[in-house]
Amino acid sequence: IRMSSNQMKEYFMVLVNMTMSLHSMEVVNRLTTAVDVPPEFLHLYIANCISACEKMKVFVCLSE
Repeated sequence: IRMSSNQMKEYFMVLVNMTMSLHSMEVVNRLTTAVDVPPEFLHLYIANCISACEKMKVFVCLSE
């Protein structure tokens, strides 16, 4: 499948903004082993995962 540069950017941004889950992390993992992805995408995706984990931690702490 060939995509234009703009389509690829849109695709990566959708992945970055997906709700973090084991499934979404597996999708990104498989993508990174299949094709070269821009480092900016990986950095942003990882930052969003960390942010989601921090929010979960706060939620768990507040629930106790």
